[in-house]
Amino acid sequence: ADSAFRPITSPAKTILGYELLSPYILASFGIGSAQWVGSLPILDVHNYMKPLGEPSNDSSWQDNRSVVNRFPVTHLIATYPPHRHAQNLKGFTEIVSIPIGDIFLRLYKNDEAFPRVHFAEHVKAISESDNQLKAIRDFDAKDELTVVADILKDVDFASYGTVNSIKDERSRVAISTTNISQGFLVVRDVLLPGWTATIDGKAPPIYLTDSLFRGIIIPVGNHEIVFEYKPSWIKVSAWISGVSLCITAFLGYFGFKKVVV
Repeated sequence: ADSAFRPITSPAKTILGYELLSPYILASFGIGSAQWVGSLPILDVHNYMKPLGEPSNDSSWQDNRSVVNRFPVTHLIATYPPHRHAQNLKGFTEIVSIPIGDIFLRLYKNDEAFPRVHFAEHVKAISESDNQLKAIRDFDAKDELTVVADILKDVDFASYGTVNSIKDERSRVAISTTNISQGFLVVRDVLLPGWTATIDGKAPPIYLTDSLFRGIIIPVGNHEIVFEYKPSWIKVSAWISGVSLCITAFLGYFGFKKVVV
């Protein structure tokens, strides 16, 4: 995720006019819970974006479009010489072109990016992140409505469902949904150990989806889904802090008593 700002943070490359095409913002950019994307799971994100390699032209992004769309990358940023544009990127719209010396910084909008939260029509059963990533790299246009997840078997869902609202905090996401039959909800925030989910207070399994993200099965009706980040190390750190405070208080008490005596 941090590589999104490479054209700006690498002035040497920008001055030399190298062509750099990088993801700029994902669908949930600016959302508190999505800020984990830039810190804790950086290795997972790097592995996901690895098929794109070190893009110096447009074709690597177009050839791996399913990976780009599912990140989901809503914008791409690039530096180009004056008369060069991203000519091979279908489904992208140029938003702005800014001159920097004798080159241009150009921002493109990805019109095919998946939404951050959505219901999937087809779910293909594939386990393990690497296997899932390989599968979506091989997807083509007919697989646009298909996601892969570590569920037990392939499932087609009759109803996509409706996402009514999303409320975000740094470590908590609440989603209100309505669906007339069972559905598979995909939340394109990174799935890390420590994230839990509840549907109306009951804990369903969270399925690794599209190699990096979260998916859960939603029953019929109106529901409130809550994702919370509660890693085990928080309890351990709280216990260590408590013990340290007690030791400090103990030593301080006897040290003060000794001084008084």
